[in-house]
Amino acid sequence: MKKMLALILPAALVGCTLSSDLRLVLTNQNAKTEFYTTEFAPVGNKVPVACENLNGVPTSTQVTIGFNYTGNFKEAHIVLSDPASNNYNSGEVTFAKDSENLGFDKGYYNALFSLNSIKPVPTKYASARAPREVVVGSAAKVGSFNGLVWAYSDTGSRTPDARTNQIDVYENCTLK
Repeated sequence: MKKMLALILPAALVGCTLSSDLRLVLTNQNAKTEFYTTEFAPVGNKVPVACENLNGVPTSTQVTIGFNYTGNFKEAHIVLSDPASNNYNSGEVTFAKDSENLGFDKGYYNALFSLNSIKPVPTKYASARAPREVVVGSAAKVGSFNGLVWAYSDTGSRTPDARTNQIDVYENCTLK
């Protein structure tokens, strides 16, 4: 039985981040925003985007970083990383398991924050806005980011960093 478990366990953990005490596993890290476009997506797909201005007015974008966990979860930490330079956004957001900024839906934890050009700000999960379609057209792409997630088990052991999908940031978006 031990030999069979030794063969199965590594295959089951592919794509997972496991804490050093083996008490916590993070999987399925994903970044979404309140804005999406279908302009350059395969038919029927929605691509999440962030907007610095909406219809010409400065705005912040709500960003949700989601993940599954198995085991003994205490808190998650999230920063934004510029994939081109690997620089981190100036703010790290911490979400305790029972945080009002962390929602749970269908086995998936979702951390919500608002993003402006300065830093991410934790936002009450209950205030999440419904997804809205935007057009970016010829708007300048001013950057992009990935969410970088790590978590701590109940004993304080940390998981390695887990990177989410990339979100592009546009100077101006127009509601469709």
